Amino acid sequence: MSGIIFVRIKPGYEKEVMDKIFSIEHVSRIYRVFGDYDLIVVTQDISLEQLKKIIEKIRSITNVVSTSTLVVISKKIKK
Repeated sequence: MSGIIFVRIKPGYEKEVMDKIFSIEHVSRIYRVFGDYDLIVVTQDISLEQLKKIIEKIRSITNVVSTSTLVVISKKIKK
């Protein structure tokens, strides 16, 4: 299973929070974006329980304002 976590961060702390999130096990990619959220965090090949733990770790990071999570139910990748 894969998960996509949208993260809002206090302004000015994006790089610091991004580095902390990237050190979390099972985080495979992070995109810094403009819009309603500041980061998009991608996890791969994990259980629902592991995803829950990752979300809890992200929420506990100082300067993280909020998260919103999507659970991927299928995917198609263009080569």
